Amino acid sequence: MSGFSSIAEALRKANVAPAVPVVPATPRQVAPPPIKITEAVEERPTREQPSLFDDDGRGLAAFIVPAIGFEDVKLAREFQGSLGGLGDIYAPFNIDGRRWYVPHTWTDSISDFLVPDHHTFARSNQPKWLSLWKRENKMPEGGYTVMVLGGGRRQFYRYVHQTTKHPKWWYRIASGSRDCFVVWRNDRGEEIVNGLHSKDRDRHLYIARSGRAVVYAKVRRFTNGGLPDGYDVFAAMIKVGILDRDATRDPTIKVEARNCRISIPASEEKEYEAPFSYDKEIDPVWHEMVAEAMEGFNRFCQTVPAEVEAWRTFFLDQRAKLEADRKNYTSTSWIIRKSSGIAESILICL
Repeated sequence: MSGFSSIAEALRKANVAPAVPVVPATPRQVAPPPIKITEAVEERPTREQPSLFDDDGRGLAAFIVPAIGFEDVKLAREFQGSLGGLGDIYAPFNIDGRRWYVPHTWTDSISDFLVPDHHTFARSNQPKWLSLWKRENKMPEGGYTVMVLGGGRRQFYRYVHQTTKHPKWWYRIASGSRDCFVVWRNDRGEEIVNGLHSKDRDRHLYIARSGRAVVYAKVRRFTNGGLPDGYDVFAAMIKVGILDRDATRDPTIKVEARNCRISIPASEEKEYEAPFSYDKEIDPVWHEMVAEAMEGFNRFCQTVPAEVEAWRTFFLDQRAKLEADRKNYTSTSWIIRKSSGIAESILICL
């Protein structure tokens, strides 16, 4: 038995009560009645900004996102609940103060329009129809189809097919997520009024059933030795529109795209012409949008991600040190030369 138990037992047998201050009994705490959610609370936005603004791969890749619009936030939340387990990305959000929008499960990647060597249909000028859902799936009560159009600073994935032309480590700096800038306008080439803008004004969301866009990207190129070697410029002109009036067909989005790619040598970086400037027959609005996209890219985007540039600089520096160490030893020192080669292999994996 512990010392504390022995003392307590001795006090009990001697009928001595410990000196404990008397604390008056507090009244019983009664739980407050549940707060009734009023209409005013219901009308508050679900979040300060939609997750399509999130600064991650999912948010930055948002380009054309079909959505269901509602006049009543209650109906929007009921539809969100019916999607089941899809997370906050499908939370209803508000743009114009009156209507609520729930992003749908289908989205499309900028890469499909921008990069010719990616799996894409943008090589052809023929229109494509992208199915939204089967017509058997009824529209939720009070809902209608719109598109959330992602503008401003966005990202696409540049895939470079691996061959024996380049060292393996080169693909780490040549491929991956890259910045681009997107400018949206309506069918007539006018600015879309009902938009939502990020805090830094570098990203925008618009609600529309049709529109036109210019996507522009300028990507740094590298030699096999990892040194800067000019740029690849990607651009695309895109027209989109929802087709859902025919009850006998699945609701679709019609997409027309035309893209171009310009390779700029290092000696001509300041002299290249804007994409599509050679085509004088297209609507002049397209040229205005290209100029706006180029200006936005130069202001908000990078030609190579900061983390990629940091790794490239680190790798080249460490490789130069390994090469210098090799030259300090005789060619007969096989163990040291082999160890240096292993060190370079480890460096590539960092």
